[in-house]
Amino acid sequence: MLRQPQFAPLSLAEQVALLLAVSEGLLDEVPLDQLDPLRASLGSWLAQQCPEALALDDQTTLSEDLRERLMAAVQALARSVVMPATADQG
Repeated sequence: MLRQPQFAPLSLAEQVALLLAVSEGLLDEVPLDQLDPLRASLGSWLAQQCPEALALDDQTTLSEDLRERLMAAVQALARSVVMPATADQG
């Protein structure tokens, strides 16, 4: 999940959000072919949905409140990816 394109590293906030999403099972319903687009759109999604996460650095402790907001933001992004895919199949 943390594989990154050369010269396009994920920010710390994106890495934390992805690790949190994986550990909490938030991406379990996302089709494998949709994981790369999800990962590519995560930075802009966080900027809109959870901008305070972008201030994370290696000295920041992840508060329970920020953890919950990150999880909600990633879960909403995952749903937006899954919904169009399931609608196409229906």
